[in-house]
Amino acid sequence: MSSGCGGCENNKNCGGCKNRQNCGGCTKQENEKCFGSEQAGNLDKCKDCPNREKCLNSKKKEECFGSEQAGKLDKCKNCPNRDKCLNSKKKERDPDLDEIQLRLKDVKNIIPILSGKGGVGKSTVTSQLAFYLASKGYQVGVLDLDVTGPSQPKMFNVEVMTVHETFLGWDPVYVNENIGVMSIGFVMQDRDSAVIWRGPRKSGLIKQFLKSVNWGEIDYLLIDTPPGTSDEHLSIIQYIGSLKIDGAILVSTPQEVSLMDVRREIGFCQKSGIDILGIVENMSYFVCPKCNFKSQIFKPTTGGVRSLCKEESLEFLGEIPIDISLRKACDKGVPYLTELINETKEKKGEEKKGEEKNEKESLEKHPGIVAFDLFTSKVLEILKNKK
Repeated sequence: MSSGCGGCENNKNCGGCKNRQNCGGCTKQENEKCFGSEQAGNLDKCKDCPNREKCLNSKKKEECFGSEQAGKLDKCKNCPNRDKCLNSKKKERDPDLDEIQLRLKDVKNIIPILSGKGGVGKSTVTSQLAFYLASKGYQVGVLDLDVTGPSQPKMFNVEVMTVHETFLGWDPVYVNENIGVMSIGFVMQDRDSAVIWRGPRKSGLIKQFLKSVNWGEIDYLLIDTPPGTSDEHLSIIQYIGSLKIDGAILVSTPQEVSLMDVRREIGFCQKSGIDILGIVENMSYFVCPKCNFKSQIFKPTTGGVRSLCKEESLEFLGEIPIDISLRKACDKGVPYLTELINETKEKKGEEKKGEEKNEKESLEKHPGIVAFDLFTSKVLEILKNKK
């Protein structure tokens, strides 16, 4: 073989080759199979081969593989891995991502509400947080991404409403002048039918919502998500990951069976690069309406959310009590404080003129109202400090 041996002459004329003693014994077929691979030039029989340097330099480079030049350079012509490189081109950017960016450019803050566990109150926290932010004069959008169990139409008392499409896109359903809502519940023909969809179809609907809904200029977009770390969560990362998600709010109940799943959700956020604003503990305690005795129905065995926040160095956003008035507010689609005022009116009968203001001030000291006030204030303070 010659000093440039790579299987010359199909290995027919090696008898008188002066380099035969240095040949590693590779046949042309072996050489082509090895060339460009991780083992090329590293085998024991390669040590004395005059072609070793070529083999060592034949490994595909990270900066080349998947780039526009991969497989097209002159030195690639005889490489057995050329086809792999030619087929490794990076996929073109999804043009819908640009539409999503354009659609959400006037949204000042994007906040997903997450929890690894179902039934801990994500939808309750989302809807009541929206009411509280709206009461402070902010423009709020609520995007319900729980495709198989949409709750927001009920929690805002807009179940019978439908989505209208204009030349600007899909208009969200407006609860009042400050809150707009979008949910699959508005586009289902039979609202009691089960949604049995695989992942790609869910992702397609989420993309459609993100690129088609005309939110306009709003201060907060709250995203109500399903439990776990499923297709819906991955779609959020895929489609709005290029935008800044300002931070997620995690919701949990005090017991360890809920905290276990929240720990997984924390891991998901960390791996996905999503900041966590903090964790709020829902169903934290119960205050008896008769004697005002405070008790923990779901008494924590491992310290509850407060302990978890300390363990994970996260912000503890507060404790929301178990309260039948909060449950009624969600069923009726009204703010928590509004429901408490209405209940008080019903108990007292027809109010005397001028007493309504005093009654409202008294109810604002209700444990549940105080808890939501503190929770909302903390969220706003954290967001302000992040800017």
